[in-house]
Parts: sequence; structure tokens; C-alpha cells
Amino acid sequence: MSFLILILVISRLCIKVFGLFECYFNLDGFVFNLTGLDYTYYVTNFYRLETEQVNMTWTISLCKGINSEIFGGGGYCKKDSRICSVKKVISGEEERVEEVKGLYFDFDNKYLTDSGFEVIFHNNRVRKSNLSAIIHFICDEEEHNPRLIFYKYSMLWLEWKTNFACKNIETEKKRNDGSIFSFFIWLMIIFFLIILSLVLFHLYFNYRYYGSLEIDLFSYIEMIKNMKYFLKDFTSKAIVYIKSLGNSFQGGYTPI
Repeated sequence: MSFLILILVISRLCIKVFGLFECYFNLDGFVFNLTGLDYTYYVTNFYRLETEQVNMTWTISLCKGINSEIFGGGGYCKKDSRICSVKKVISGEEERVEEVKGLYFDFDNKYLTDSGFEVIFHNNRVRKSNLSAIIHFICDEEEHNPRLIFYKYSMLWLEWKTNFACKNIETEKKRNDGSIFSFFIWLMIIFFLIILSLVLFHLYFNYRYYGSLEIDLFSYIEMIKNMKYFLKDFTSKAIVYIKSLGNSFQGGYTPI
């Protein structure tokens, strides 16, 4: 059991360290599932300088990460980055990639809002090629592509209207019920493993000292049948002990 807990802790740590964004998460009692947005989206912004045009394109793939490493014109982003920004400058018939920034190996924070939730991706490495982002997910019955709000100093701010940002309490209730059910299953497995260990130890003891593999299963059956009485007795003693501790801390005055 402790080994399984260690695996869960290590996996959670790897998610934080290696910037793996969780698309299924619990936020303040509400469960959100963004796996339905597991596609590649593009947000483009054109603007003109004095003699040139600039094309800023952000490629977004939050759950899987971007599969392609090449975005045309010699612009590269690391594979599996969640967001990639490519800045192309067009001068006449010539086009050049002037800047490429990616969002990877980052930490994220999630905050619940009135209209949905907000995710902030922090750039934990001070490099010019790194990107930070704020995505404001808004609950909407219709699906929309992400929309650019603001971009400056390697910080991207997007607004994303989607049905997957709606708060769902029923999903959280079902998940809690499932977690309670799985807890009792694990409790029963541990209980039977303990009984099996006792039986095997008894067999080993009899074979080692008496040369016999016979075992009296009746005593174990009686122990299992009487387990509820043991638990009831233990619970009542624990309650009495807790009440006695509470009474010992109560203060008062004794008349003289």
C-alpha cells in the first residue's frame, strides 16, 4: 500500500516538474474535463509596421502537446510544447521567421471564476525563447476557438469560451462516490491479505516445528465472525477515552 502511495506522489511530482498539464482536474469541488478540447488550435494576429507586415501565430494543444516540430519558414518549437508562438515578418515577397517561443517545462495554477476558471502558465526558466500564458475559460453552451486578448513581453492572454468550462457538481458527487467505493474495496483487499498472511504463517510454523501442514481453519472463521464485536468494543473504548480527554481539559473554579 505504501508502495502505491509512493508511486502516486512521484507521478504528481513529475506532472509538476515536467510541465504536464492535467486536462482532468478538481478545482474547489468542481470537476473539469478538457479532453474534449484535445485538438490543435491556432490564434493569428496581423499588424503592419512602416514597411513590413507582421504575422503572429500561436499554436495551442493543451492536453497532448504539439506533435509537429516545424511550423514553416524555419521556425521550430520543441515537441510536446503546449503553446508555440511564431512571429513572421513579411517584407514584399520575402518572409522570414523572426521569433519563436514555446510553453514547456512550466508550472500552472488554476483559479475558479464566476464565469468558469482561469489557468496561469508560469515561465520557470529565464530564457527569451520561453512563453508564459493566461487562459480565461468561460462557460458557454456553444464551442468557440480561443481568442487573443493581449500579448506583450512574452505573456499571452487568451479567452476561451467552451462548454467544458461549465461547473458540474454532479460529476464531483459521482467521483466522490466512486472514491469512497474504491476505498472500501482496498480496505477489504488489505483485510483479506492480512488473514492470508496469518494462515500462511501458521502453516509455515506447523511445518517448521511439527512437520505437519494441517491447520485449524475453524479458529480463523470464528475470528472473522467475531471481528465486528472486536471493532464495536474498540470503538466504544475509543469514544470513552476521547470524552475523558475532553473532560480533563475543562476548566473551573472550586469554592473555598
